[in-house]
Amino acid sequence: MTKELHQKYLEFFKKNFSNYVEVVDFNSIKIRGEYYRIQRCNLHFIADAMVETDHLKVVKCKTILELSNAIKTANFSLLQTFYSVKVKSQKAIELFIELTKNPNATTEAQFQKELHAAA
Repeated sequence: MTKELHQKYLEFFKKNFSNYVEVVDFNSIKIRGEYYRIQRCNLHFIADAMVETDHLKVVKCKTILELSNAIKTANFSLLQTFYSVKVKSQKAIELFIELTKNPNATTEAQFQKELHAAA
């Protein structure tokens, strides 16, 4: 990621998530008061996670970071399923994170059920 693109992401955070994201400097942000040192390769995943959780009233920094990692590591099919529903519940997000860590049929069935309920 170029410095220019990195700067654009920081500006995106300031503009769209100023109520809970504070840009500390070029390499660090605070999400809900918790300090996070940015790695350029993860910045767009963090932005995706923020967009996907923005509708939730309360979401922890840890959840955003776990979701950004899940988006980064998920297979294409799981990502397609995740992005197929615009507004996801907290439970659906937690199940998605769990599926990327420990894929199994039970969790996947719960995840599918939760997404269908939200749709």
